[in-house]
Amino acid sequence: MTVNGKQYGVPYTYYQWGVYYRKDIFEKYGIAEPKTWDELKAAAATLKKNEVAPFAIGTKYLWTAAGWFDYINLRTNGLDFHIDLMDGKVPYTDERVKKTFANWAELVEPGYYLENHASYSWQEAQPFLYNGEAAMYLIGNFIAPNFPDELEGKMGFFQFPVIDPAVPLAEDAPMDTIHIPSKAKNKEDARKFLAFVAKPEIQQLVNDVLLQIPTNSKAKLLMTSS
Repeated sequence: MTVNGKQYGVPYTYYQWGVYYRKDIFEKYGIAEPKTWDELKAAAATLKKNEVAPFAIGTKYLWTAAGWFDYINLRTNGLDFHIDLMDGKVPYTDERVKKTFANWAELVEPGYYLENHASYSWQEAQPFLYNGEAAMYLIGNFIAPNFPDELEGKMGFFQFPVIDPAVPLAEDAPMDTIHIPSKAKNKEDARKFLAFVAKPEIQQLVNDVLLQIPTNSKAKLLMTSS
């Protein structure tokens, strides 16, 4: 990972975000995988009517809500705008950001999110999805290893729906990296470790355990644990 010609670290894994959902609950209420914003809202309304929380979420730590903002903004205003906003080139008072929050309000105001979600971390919100009290969860695929055995074949995944058909699709896919601190006492061995982690065969092994995706293009995606 190089910025302005300087090496800062080695990436070893990344993971996509999207909506994990209970296929059996969708089938029970005749809900198809939502492809559009209107379909997502309609699915949420059906679930809410049947006393199922449409969206599990835990916002004790706010990055989970930031994931929702990312996707709604990406689908409302596009990737270039989102990058400019993240870089501080656009203020959050911009009318386009207000449009993002107006879209988000269409899910918040009807009460489509898990009640008392500010009391839960992302991990603590998972049981509501697994016990059927909630039907969907927008989260990274680091959640996949936690799926209970009894739900095998009942968990599904879909891409965050389209809000504006004129806006090209973009996805959240965070990357994890390993760095050497500037004041590290043993930089020689630290560099050897980073070189080790960068090897394709090592990234294959690491990501097979993590159920995530290696960053080395020569590494194979094993995912045997799944």
